[in-house]
Amino acid sequence: MALLGAIVVLTYLFTPAGCVTSKTMETFLVNCSGIGYPLVPCILGSDIEQLDLSHNNIKIIQQQNFQSLTKLKILFLQFNQISEIEPESFAKNRELQYLDLSNNFLRVISALPFNHLQSLTHLDITNNRFKTANLGAKISKLQKLHTLRFGNTWLSSLNSSSLFPLRGIPLQEMYLITGELQTYEPGTLKVLQSMEKLSLDLQFGQQPQLLINIFKDIPMTTTTLQILNTDFVKYGKDIDLFFPLKKSNILSLIVQNITTDDSSTAHLFNSVLGSNMEELYLSTIKLNGIGRWNIQTVSAEKINVRKVSIIDVFDDKKDSLILLLLEPIPKNSIPDRFCKLRKLMNKNTYLEWPQNEFQQGFFWKRLKAVLNLDFHSCCILEESIKGAN
Repeated sequence: MALLGAIVVLTYLFTPAGCVTSKTMETFLVNCSGIGYPLVPCILGSDIEQLDLSHNNIKIIQQQNFQSLTKLKILFLQFNQISEIEPESFAKNRELQYLDLSNNFLRVISALPFNHLQSLTHLDITNNRFKTANLGAKISKLQKLHTLRFGNTWLSSLNSSSLFPLRGIPLQEMYLITGELQTYEPGTLKVLQSMEKLSLDLQFGQQPQLLINIFKDIPMTTTTLQILNTDFVKYGKDIDLFFPLKKSNILSLIVQNITTDDSSTAHLFNSVLGSNMEELYLSTIKLNGIGRWNIQTVSAEKINVRKVSIIDVFDDKKDSLILLLLEPIPKNSIPDRFCKLRKLMNKNTYLEWPQNEFQQGFFWKRLKAVLNLDFHSCCILEESIKGAN
């Protein structure tokens, strides 16, 4: 082992004093995470199947580092300072299935040594230092790859040549991160012919058409779409970003940690109601607006949504979600599968907008009492309803 100042070079693998070794009936595990690896000279056994070297000071992976670990199946190397991996570093690790290289200093994806990793099913290379999405021809060797996570906040361009090496790989799940995306070549995502779940952690600056083109390219095999960490407000009002989803085969839509306004929220719900989607999950949503959403009328028979989950969208101690229905809903028109809504309607726990204008003043008094609103908030709601009518 060579230790040169702040530069740590792995030459032999040891089990430092801070490592935790455990063995179950099926797996031999060694956890050396966050101990300032390497330390005490204690040679690792060749029967190790899972090794955690995350959160350390590793800068270079050399050819001989993992040669003796021929049974290694899971390797965690995230949150180090790795800037170089020698070409034959994983030559003896043909059983490796899970490799996490995220949050390191790697600059060129195409230089990573994938040649011998025919058993690899999960690869995470997110948040490294590369500025292009050129995966390189070597990644095409990973014929068992199931899940790929890649990208970073410096990535600003996606084109068909970037992802073309993935063509023919039975990839089923991908997590993609970009910075302020400047260019996207239409057709880029269509090479992912077996993709089942796609997670998009993207930024688009002032070019909403890029997001529309990406939605258009979602493979027909994709049934789950996750959208994360995006600000839809800055794209401009009255721009329908979600209409391509109506023609997709997505069944589950997951939206997390986004900023949206009334217009974008309405377009989102309209796309969900007008598509084949069965599940909608909203989590940690910042809503810039008063909650006035122009939702298109859709007959209950054509709605495929079976489950809606809303978490951290409104503060239930301060805010309320009010759905304004311009027409009354006959109780017998609600399908049996919406059992909770039928139960709610039977309890009469909602307020119906009276058609008789002489009763509308009393409506506002009841609404104010139910929601405990101040006079200013009540006036805003009144103007919204009048505008909708």
